[in-house]
Amino acid sequence: MNRLSLLPLAGVLIFTASVALSANEPPAPISVVMKSISYDPKSVEVPVGGSVVWTNKAFTNHTATSDDGQTFDTGEIKPNESSNPVKFDKEGELNYHCKIHGKTMSGVVVVKPAGAN
Repeated sequence: MNRLSLLPLAGVLIFTASVALSANEPPAPISVVMKSISYDPKSVEVPVGGSVVWTNKAFTNHTATSDDGQTFDTGEIKPNESSNPVKFDKEGELNYHCKIHGKTMSGVVVVKPAGAN
């Protein structure tokens, strides 16, 4: 075999490897914006293994804290800053709120099985 006849095979191998690598990458984090006393969107869906990032676009600090106080807590997020990604590994519905502003500022993260619509 000469070198030119190997080129199509090399291209197929590179394409196959890149598809396999991208299939194993975690999905990009879902974004939630913190406003004056609300989250936008109020409800988000994320696959198991996915994550959410909260960005504060208000003039005061906010948190995103699970209602049980244990599953997740972003800590205080200053205006124009974002939380670290919060990863969700278990299927279910998680209600959350801002510890500073109480449950009048609330939202929900719905964690679905990977690949579910």
